[in-house]
Amino acid sequence: MMKKILTISILYISLIISLQADDISDFQIEGMSIGDSLLDYFSEEEIKNFYRDDFPGSKKFYQLTIRSSKLKIFDALTNGFKSSDKNYIIYSLGGALQFPNDIDGCLKKKDEIFYEIKELFSEVSKNKSYTRKQDEDTTGESKFHSTDFTFYSGESVRIMCIDFSNKFEQDGYIDNLRVFINSTEYRKWINEEAYK
Repeated sequence: MMKKILTISILYISLIISLQADDISDFQIEGMSIGDSLLDYFSEEEIKNFYRDDFPGSKKFYQLTIRSSKLKIFDALTNGFKSSDKNYIIYSLGGALQFPNDIDGCLKKKDEIFYEIKELFSEVSKNKSYTRKQDEDTTGESKFHSTDFTFYSGESVRIMCIDFSNKFEQDGYIDNLRVFINSTEYRKWINEEAYK
């Protein structure tokens, strides 16, 4: 299948998207795609040293937070894997990039990604944008600005900027851009099982 590749540049962020794709397998973050094995990028020893996060409602999947000098674009990745899978096949792929004291810069880059994805995938997805309070901040002063793309085949892409309040920034929290790509199975699990 002949593919035309478009690179969306967000500072140094590259999300590579196939113009003819109707699912998320052609999105890449740090060269990784849904369905890849993390073992193609890191040794098992490295993987076992990444921070693991389990969910309260179901142990079917877990997440690893990946911080490594091998990352060229993002400050960190958050990838989702099946608990029983020793091949570390990626079901969810996320990247985070810090924007210290620059929520406007974050929102500008978020909008650039949004318009590119909308132009490419409007026929195979729907999208919605919203702003909500950030759960970590009980004062309600910290917010996140999100745009979700839901593909008719069930996959999803979320682009968001987290805008922490001044108090949270003084405590070390940093405004950041996040991009998440979820397979159909992972998206269904996170919505229906992970937090129950």
